[in-house]
Amino acid sequence: MTTKKAVGTALYIELRKHSNTAQILIVPSLQNPVASKQEPLRLLTRQISSVNPRRAWRFYTSSVRHEALPTESLEVATNAVIGYMKDIESYIAGFAMGGWALYQTPLAVEMSTDDLTDISAGNTPNALIRRVLRSRAEAGYEESLVAETPIEVSL
Repeated sequence: MTTKKAVGTALYIELRKHSNTAQILIVPSLQNPVASKQEPLRLLTRQISSVNPRRAWRFYTSSVRHEALPTESLEVATNAVIGYMKDIESYIAGFAMGGWALYQTPLAVEMSTDDLTDISAGNTPNALIRRVLRSRAEAGYEESLVAETPIEVSL
């Protein structure tokens, strides 16, 4: 049984380097109500260009223990996140060292149980990707995912 109920929020980050685009979707560790288990943090990533505009999403699953439960305490939540941040730090730092620049403001996009089930199974969550594309448009991102003219990156 699956449902469309919102179970959490994913963070969408878009980076640009020249005419290439890197898309990163950070799915936090969440309680999966369908499977009745805690899901680990996952990254869905892809790098596209005018030559490869339809690359498949790649999945990374964090090996950090994910026993944190929802909490009202900022201190508990912050401590729970530190392990995840250290886990993906080198991945994000690689983009910075490679000259990639943040494009626009990152977006928070709601996820459904169906999205979480797809991600858990290693399948691209197409409904979530459609919500990301709608959110991009609403947030004022340019329509094309691939820059027509190269974006100059200055460090």
